[in-house]
Amino acid sequence: MEVSPVEAPNANAHAPVRAPQQEYWDEKIYVEPEQIQPQHNAAGPSNASVMSEKSAAIAAMNDYQHPGLRRSGTGGTIPEPAPAYMKGDVASPQQQQQQQQQSTFLYKDEHGYSKGDIPQAAVDRQIFGLSKKTFILAVSGLALFLVILLAVILGITLGRGGSADKNAGGAGVLGLLEGSKLSAMNWTDATSGVDHSAVFYQHESNALMMSVRDSTSQQWRSINVTASVMNTTKAIGLSILPGTPLACVTNAFQQSCYYLNSDRRVAEIYNVAPTLDQWQTGVFSAKVQARAAPDSRIAAVWQICQNCSNSILVAWQDVNGQDIKLGNFTAGDWVQGPTLFESAAPGAGLALSSFTDFRGTSPTGTDPNALRIYTASGANLVELLNGPETNFNWGIGNFKNPVTSGLSINPSPDIASITYGNNGWDNNLVTFLGPKGRLMSAVYRGSGWSVQPASLGGAPASAVDGFSSVTATQSMRLYALSKRGDIHEFTTNSTNPFLLTWSGVVNV
Repeated sequence: MEVSPVEAPNANAHAPVRAPQQEYWDEKIYVEPEQIQPQHNAAGPSNASVMSEKSAAIAAMNDYQHPGLRRSGTGGTIPEPAPAYMKGDVASPQQQQQQQQQSTFLYKDEHGYSKGDIPQAAVDRQIFGLSKKTFILAVSGLALFLVILLAVILGITLGRGGSADKNAGGAGVLGLLEGSKLSAMNWTDATSGVDHSAVFYQHESNALMMSVRDSTSQQWRSINVTASVMNTTKAIGLSILPGTPLACVTNAFQQSCYYLNSDRRVAEIYNVAPTLDQWQTGVFSAKVQARAAPDSRIAAVWQICQNCSNSILVAWQDVNGQDIKLGNFTAGDWVQGPTLFESAAPGAGLALSSFTDFRGTSPTGTDPNALRIYTASGANLVELLNGPETNFNWGIGNFKNPVTSGLSINPSPDIASITYGNNGWDNNLVTFLGPKGRLMSAVYRGSGWSVQPASLGGAPASAVDGFSSVTATQSMRLYALSKRGDIHEFTTNSTNPFLLTWSGVVNV
């Protein structure tokens, strides 16, 4: 109910005082000051300054309410103090005097006056012995400290670029996901002539990571590939299968990586920025329906030569657990390729590399226009080939004989392959994991295969205990993930490809 302002004194000011009615006392429990604004009258003094104490009492008994006050509800209990009485509100001396006068005007000498009717100063509530304000500040400060501490820890773990020289060795920085797989590639910048090496792995947070080194600085720096994709595409996240296989390739201008999502479908990301930190999502999964078997590996190659189709080829094990499938990116489009092999071991390792047929004496010269895939069939290591020798059809190599046998089953071992040679890429080096994760080398030198354990020159004890994943680059560098989580780098050469010389630990 709104109350009209009191009019100025007039001839009826001395009328008999009307006793307050019961409804008046039912309503009048407590009044709360709002924003009290002094009222000015250009024609003369305000009503409050000329009203006598007696007329004030009369006005109060006739339900007068000051324009700056409001009557609280009739709840039966004394409400909390109004905001104007909180400790944080500091009034000027003039405002304090005005508030005191108004309080006296409203309450003093009224019938039923008691101290309970007078608004009291708010009592500062305490929590755990602290004032409410102090407690809120303390909790906010603690939360801010924890957020900063977590950010620092994650920054050290995920963003450490590595400052050690390639031969510095050391224990490396642990933090890889248990069951992480590796992939690697190398390229030479066409403009600067600077060589680059990159190793891909999965962090314990499930993020895809890469460590990259150039021949100028000889230092490793790490890049969070998952974070880069999210930043570039504004995606919420990547649905990456924990322990996903990885296959990464490059043509020196673009880097492309293939992995399995949580639904075990092959997915693609790529980067075209020289800084390697602007990764984006590719269209492979939209073009090729590639659902992989449990524990399937992935292999990929970017075939580059004058007489090649300059294609990206990606191989995986089909969901039936036996067939090896192939996707082909040529002339700007992905297409589903043929089934290459129908009796692969469950979760068979896969390695795909370019090769030169006829030892470089064919009409196409020394171009690496042929392909080789290495995989497992039961306990056998088999070779699949495609090129001039087979009229560019897929078939079983090595005269349909296994390269070697005795591979572990369940799980099938990781396999890496590269080709090398002075007369074109006419020699093969296939590395796979033997018993207890030992590195095994299979070398083809133009007339047959030789298989034996690799010799690790200068390797520390942590590298001798065995590995869980292996990958290689065309620069004849091999990277192996130890069981404790270090990524070891080895180099070899065409003179003795069975000797792997330890050159350090990749900083991740």
